[in-house]
Amino acid sequence: MFTKAMMQNFRCFKEVDVPLKPLTVLIGKNDTGKSAFIDALMILSRKIDFSLDQDIYMYHKSLELNMFIQEGKHIASRISYEPLGGQRAENNDAALLKTSKFNLPSDGPSMKSPGVSDTQGPPELLEQGNNVPALLDFFLRRDRKRFFNYVDESVRHIPGLKDIHIATPNPGSRRVDLATDKDFIIPADKSSVGVRLMLFFLALAYHPEPPELILIEEPEKGVHPKRLSDIITLLRGLTTGEHSPIASQVIMTTHSPYLLDLINLETDGVLIFQRNEDGGRGVHPADEEKLRIFLDEFHLGEVWYNEGEEGMVRRA
Repeated sequence: MFTKAMMQNFRCFKEVDVPLKPLTVLIGKNDTGKSAFIDALMILSRKIDFSLDQDIYMYHKSLELNMFIQEGKHIASRISYEPLGGQRAENNDAALLKTSKFNLPSDGPSMKSPGVSDTQGPPELLEQGNNVPALLDFFLRRDRKRFFNYVDESVRHIPGLKDIHIATPNPGSRRVDLATDKDFIIPADKSSVGVRLMLFFLALAYHPEPPELILIEEPEKGVHPKRLSDIITLLRGLTTGEHSPIASQVIMTTHSPYLLDLINLETDGVLIFQRNEDGGRGVHPADEEKLRIFLDEFHLGEVWYNEGEEGMVRRA
């Protein structure tokens, strides 16, 4: 698990040095750097490329990105660049770290996908939530117990659901169909956005080989506030390896006070993103000592809504 992220002169950040927890939530107004922070983690895990003309803060300055494990004693991934000498250095002991970013569409993930060969192993879930049918089809053929556990959990979380079928519209395609308690069979793509999002998050939670680092942009999109609790419970289960031998680290952005209500500052991390006077962006961990005064009477999301980002960090 990464325990710290450090950045110098990356995009909108002049300098960042913040802790990371197994479950970390990034909050702040629009255009305060949350997505840029996620992109830095993607660059460090080699999921996207570093670009000289887009990724250096204020240009013509040295850039450095670091992520640490083992409480800061070991650099797990590092990129640095000195523009004057045109030198770029990389040290990536975690180059093989399995990382996935999810930015689910506002109209929900598709419940149709190509089929996959058994020899490929369990298919990965893609950035927009695609591949759920292929993964469930793999369970059905290769891991029946996991498939039935997935179905049982889906029935528990989705009102009116009785069963899940995997349809084969043609030899190369798979589709999720939902059997309702009224004995109707409907394609999952005809169900609500919230139902399809829950099917995706359940598939992520039950993946036998989940990513070691999971980055999620606004998981609350299209989700009823009361269902957010189920989603956070599933994501928290990923951080403990509840359904697989791999314990994932989850880092997510949010604009939802309801989601923040579900975060525990004793075990989870909250990073606050703000605009600086010089036009750059700053990142600070939530001040647990300061917030403890409020949390006897209010939920964390209520404090954020009422006090704003400024009320959650220590003033210099």
